[in-house]
Amino acid sequence: MNQNYVFDNLANMYAIWIDAPDADAADLAKIADLAIEKDVPIISVPMGETEKLWPWLENSKVQIFNRFDFGVDKDSVDAVSKLATDVAAAFRNGACGAQIFVPYKNLKDFVEMILPIRNDLFFDRKLTIGLTLDEVQNADWVAIFDEIKKVNPNALLITASGDNFDAKSDMIGRIYDMLMHWNLDCDLHIMFGKNMFRATQTVRLAQNIRPILAEKMRIFVEPMFIVKE
Repeated sequence: MNQNYVFDNLANMYAIWIDAPDADAADLAKIADLAIEKDVPIISVPMGETEKLWPWLENSKVQIFNRFDFGVDKDSVDAVSKLATDVAAAFRNGACGAQIFVPYKNLKDFVEMILPIRNDLFFDRKLTIGLTLDEVQNADWVAIFDEIKKVNPNALLITASGDNFDAKSDMIGRIYDMLMHWNLDCDLHIMFGKNMFRATQTVRLAQNIRPILAEKMRIFVEPMFIVKE
């Protein structure tokens, strides 16, 4: 596949990732204008930014997604209750979806706890489950997909927070196995920070192995990447 062709078409897959937990309102307004101008469909923000961003996007097609963590020690009913309360509050403030990051070792617990409230909590809203590729081995994907299917997410978001893989092919091997075992009825989203080479590798594999899935892929990037386009 032509490498330049892939790079040229990444922009069609972009979504915006805002890292700052206390972003300036004026900066958020500029990012909202950028998303509208460039037809970017999603902006991902920490929960506290939704209320500030919403007025600028209320009459647009751009959707706000909030990020949440289901931490290592959050394995109690109280933890899920707190998560549900925070997600519901985000929806009231204008968010269209929630990106919930779950450590692989806690995935089964998370699914069991969120399943009874999944439909009510996410009625007319979108659920994205986030996984860190660093924690997943090639043989894990069958078990991962078996669990994820139970809660019927709208998207699976893959990140590589450390990107400390043993060899150049290690990450690609995990992505390859993920795509080969893919049996989810949802979209694939990726976020690799400033490492656009990783994003390009993933897109190339998806286009070859799962071309239908690749058509709806989203690549979360910082606003600076979209400004450059």
